Amino acid sequence: SMHAAILHHPDFKITGLLDYQSMLTINSSRYGRFATKPLQILWRYSNGCYNASNTILVDDMRRNGVVNRRNLLWVKPYKQYIGDD
Repeated sequence: SMHAAILHHPDFKITGLLDYQSMLTINSSRYGRFATKPLQILWRYSNGCYNASNTILVDDMRRNGVVNRRNLLWVKPYKQYIGDD
């Protein structure tokens, strides 16, 4: 999977990964009711190592950064095409 490829790649230093199981459901006037990824979960359990000033949320869905807009790095969705190397 794409997550496994990134987590085990020697060029990346991934400290934490939030998947759908750790998402928080909120109500937003812009997006309605949806699940988002609250970085506070990582910060709470990092023993002070990580916070809003040194954490980036890389995601292809802008709404996943609603709780932490300043930490969101939005990327285009990954699409795998048949025949790609």
